[in-house]
Amino acid sequence: SICIFSIMIFIYSDVDRLVSKDRYYNDSNNNQIILSRLIPNDYNHTTLYNNNHDNVNTIYNNLNIYSDYIYSSISNSLYNKFYFDIFENNMVYRNRALLTANNNIMYLMFSNNKYIIGDNIDIIGYNESYISGNTSLYVNEDVLPFMYVSYNYMNNNEFNNYKFPYNNEILLKNTIINGNTNNIYKSNIHEIDISNFNIIDKSNEIEINNNIINVSKKNSKMIINLNDEYKDKIIFISFDIEPQKRDLIIDINGVTNKLTNITWKYYNENTTFSYVIGNKYKDKLEVTFGKGKYIINNLKAYFIDYNDIKDIKNNITKVNISNKTIGDNIYANVNAEKDGYVVTTIPYDKGFTVKVDNNIVDYEIVNEAFVGFKVNKGYHDIEINYKSRGKTIGLILSFIGIIIYILIRRK
Repeated sequence: SICIFSIMIFIYSDVDRLVSKDRYYNDSNNNQIILSRLIPNDYNHTTLYNNNHDNVNTIYNNLNIYSDYIYSSISNSLYNKFYFDIFENNMVYRNRALLTANNNIMYLMFSNNKYIIGDNIDIIGYNESYISGNTSLYVNEDVLPFMYVSYNYMNNNEFNNYKFPYNNEILLKNTIINGNTNNIYKSNIHEIDISNFNIIDKSNEIEINNNIINVSKKNSKMIINLNDEYKDKIIFISFDIEPQKRDLIIDINGVTNKLTNITWKYYNENTTFSYVIGNKYKDKLEVTFGKGKYIINNLKAYFIDYNDIKDIKNNITKVNISNKTIGDNIYANVNAEKDGYVVTTIPYDKGFTVKVDNNIVDYEIVNEAFVGFKVNKGYHDIEINYKSRGKTIGLILSFIGIIIYILIRRK
């Protein structure tokens, strides 16, 4: 047993990626300096790209920052399904409970990620605003607000007829409800003829035979040239991939997808790899493979111009969130231009109480996973409170347990 234990320690010590104290301190310090410059009570999401895995649940000195990613086995199941199965964000890790910062420009705009903190970020729509050390703050003014009134609707059943990437575009421009559609969807997405993707360089370790790609060495690369028509556009790529008895990994321009070993106990079922490539100034696609056999089907590609989505805020009314907002209580107001839906970036759950003009109103699931409710035209005060189910009984049982423990200890 001691021998086995010693061998395991040696193996894990050899493969474990360590970060020096100085680097970790500098990254954390730079992040904190930048975060402290954000406007207090500015209700916008912030994405941190420094050490994605390490920072996923980091809290910086209780600064009021908001993020849309988490690593938790008990996170909201509706949101997890929306994130991976509906919006089809790329799955980087072997465990789908781990939601980390992504660079999908469509999702960043949908989920109110106004701020990005990182090094050398080149995502379309984000401009450098402030620098601390080797870390910068990037801002995109075009993202949807934290809460807003939407006037364009699409019915759930109709929405389910659309797949990636059209569903991404729909979610940016419409609100999905369990009701009647009031808007005709016209897409600005264009399909790309795959034959226009020309491979200009390829590692010798990559062998391509029709739809089967054999890779004999990890981190083998293939370079695909882009026609002028697709440069500086947002490019969508998707394909089905058959599971194997080893992890399969494909990275395209820094966007990574992983399909776990089919026999692994936490098999992630990521059998469709979807990519949103939104780099600035790109003229090629750099594809990096892990070692293995890749059987690929239904390969498709599309593109859209950023100018076709940057005006998404023109058809909504921002909800103004009050400085009184704290903890599980949100106070806000809005002057709706006409009857509509208040749409939030808050994952749906039971336990909310929503008041409009001090009257309790029903709330529902909008956009397949989030809290929303109707409002009429005109000015409204809004209050949203959340009380976790089982919180009261949990506190009571905990208190009883403490009392019993004290009594037992006295004996």
